[in-house]
Amino acid sequence: MTLRDDEILEVFRELPGHRGSSAAELDATEKLLGIKFPVQYREFMELDSNRFCIAEIVAPLSHLAKLHVCATELLERDGVEFRLQADDVVFAWDEIYAFLFFKADGSDDPATWMFNYNDSESDGKPVVISESLTGYFTDRLRQYLNLSWH
Repeated sequence: MTLRDDEILEVFRELPGHRGSSAAELDATEKLLGIKFPVQYREFMELDSNRFCIAEIVAPLSHLAKLHVCATELLERDGVEFRLQADDVVFAWDEIYAFLFFKADGSDDPATWMFNYNDSESDGKPVVISESLTGYFTDRLRQYLNLSWH
């Protein structure tokens, strides 16, 4: 049996013990980064940022500024042409070889991008791994909850 994305989200919402970020924490991080988080990112982080961090689906809010700096420094050090913009939010690191980001450009549910240092097929450019943050979170939750793919 496979579950639709909305069913995956409902299964997750029904789990006990959600511990999310507060609106004040999200507001403070937005101010620090000089951006406005997309609606969907805020909703997921308010729902259960703790479990998302433990499952390595996202990085803690307190790490976002540092992740942007680290990603920028790695791109420069490695001589990669691609550069992050001020509205690119590096919100997760995938193992040691890739970082994930979204554009805080006013979209409620922007695409999720990945820059993979070891991907020779991408020509040193990031690729879209999900057309939306909702899709990214749903795919990662499907893995986290060990549910089958659709």
